[in-house]
Amino acid sequence: MRPLEGVTAVEVGDLVAAQYCGQLLASLGARVIRIDEPSQPGRQHQAGFMPGCLTPEGAIRRLHLAAGKDSATVRYSCAEGTALLKRLLARADVLIEGLGGEQAAQLGLGFEELHSLNDDLVVASLSWFGREGPYRDYRATDLTCSALSGYVYLNGNPTRPPVNLPVPLGQYMAGLSAAIGICALLLAGPGYDAAKCLDVSVQESLAVQIAGAATDVVRTGNNARRAGNRMVARNGGRTYTGILPCADGHAVIALVGEADYLRLAQLGLNVGELPPGARQRPGGYPDDVDRLVIPWLASRTRDQVTAEAQVVGLHWSGVLSPGEAATTEQARARRALRHYKHPLFGPLPFVAPPIRPPGRPAGDSPAFHLLGADNEAVLTEDLGLSPDEVRALVSNGVI
Repeated sequence: MRPLEGVTAVEVGDLVAAQYCGQLLASLGARVIRIDEPSQPGRQHQAGFMPGCLTPEGAIRRLHLAAGKDSATVRYSCAEGTALLKRLLARADVLIEGLGGEQAAQLGLGFEELHSLNDDLVVASLSWFGREGPYRDYRATDLTCSALSGYVYLNGNPTRPPVNLPVPLGQYMAGLSAAIGICALLLAGPGYDAAKCLDVSVQESLAVQIAGAATDVVRTGNNARRAGNRMVARNGGRTYTGILPCADGHAVIALVGEADYLRLAQLGLNVGELPPGARQRPGGYPDDVDRLVIPWLASRTRDQVTAEAQVVGLHWSGVLSPGEAATTEQARARRALRHYKHPLFGPLPFVAPPIRPPGRPAGDSPAFHLLGADNEAVLTEDLGLSPDEVRALVSNGVI
């Protein structure tokens, strides 16, 4: 038995943050019912398609985020569809909503309206900027939130313009935060008399990761700056970092204080070539450290760099591609990369969510449900509709 078995969550909205939140709950045992509109099953095309399948079923993002969830198609933008959605929410335990405050309000899915339907419903509203403040109705993308969080400002080479993040990191962090909050509210007992609502912002999920930069402005009056491959020297140069070439790619190098300085000698490097001050403050002499380390790296592969550094206690490693990272010995030992059986495409690899009980993988490989595959079960078993009522909904284009 998994922790959230018996919990039913309804997931609606295109935001990746909401879909990842649902995926985490499903991995913990919840039944997650993903609701898509029949004519617009998520703008998943943004992440590409499976070869030869330019339909929503072949969208890579859907293949990644919908595994393990039930799928129902309801045209919730029409009055009859909205009524069906609300009937389902009246019986559910959790709503994961990634519609945005404006659309949620138009559908009557505000916090107060939802709790008039179901006092015990846990509601997680995930949006770009949250439901409050002057940005609440701003149009946005991942890049917008990255830029307005300060994250982009810090990303890239100090002599060049800021660089975008390669993945929607803020959305995944928001989804994780929402999942944690949902679990906490599900645990709240009868004495908890506040509304069980979460208002989660993608932008704030990025901003909180660099909150130390804001604190440093208060302390020093100076804004943090882009550091490229270098760590911003907030500790007086005690730390050196670099991403440098090796025989088959690149390696991440780090030195922290005198202890790591001495470990260089254990690798066979002549630390006497470094300035005397580098013993305590290697971060104050990055170019000198580069000149010492680069020839050593050039004669070693990424795997050799990782292995030899670990022997002497240095936390260096090769830089892996996503595909390589998913197939390392570590990933295989933890079954991080597994396969589910897709009804159209056969076995497909997926990276399992990182939450798992000690000593064993996080559950079995999930089933994958095609769009609308669970319409009949949701409408007849969950909502108690008759076959004739279901056929009428199909005829009217509601499902």
